[in-house]
Amino acid sequence: MALSSIFKKMLIGNAFTTERGRIRMFENMENTLFPSRALALNLQKIAKKGGEKYLFDLGYKTTMVFDNELLAALHIQPTVGDDSINKIKPVFDVMGWGLFEYVKKEYYKNHHDFIIRLINNPISDHGKEMFGKDSRVCNFLLGMHSAHIKIFFGIDVKCKETKCVTKGDQYCEFVSKR
Repeated sequence: MALSSIFKKMLIGNAFTTERGRIRMFENMENTLFPSRALALNLQKIAKKGGEKYLFDLGYKTTMVFDNELLAALHIQPTVGDDSINKIKPVFDVMGWGLFEYVKKEYYKNHHDFIIRLINNPISDHGKEMFGKDSRVCNFLLGMHSAHIKIFFGIDVKCKETKCVTKGDQYCEFVSKR
């Protein structure tokens, strides 16, 4: 059995508890299970009504709160660089957000260059299924990954999507350069 499978079984078995109708992860971080298809539908409606920037900002702000709560629950002090993000990447896999990988990470004082691939994400997959090339759900995911870069690399960025499942690519790819 692969190490990641063992970790997933341990994580799911020990990390989540239910009590009085609430789901807690790591004893103190409350979560709500919400079907990804319904989330994609709602994100699309939010984008149509509020615009793509609004959806990006929603993903960014939500992820800033989530990442900070997750780091606190795991008793991890965020450090700039690969260490912190690699510690929590398996959590995202277990929570059903798909797999993400940093294809390129270069960050200096006045320069940064990130390429992030999001693979097998159910939200973008449902966005493609329901809305095709008119899907806007990835703007939420762009905001999410921009927030990850802020938390784990200390750099304010606004990622741009260069590849997208909803446009026929095999994965979504987010790029940030400065």
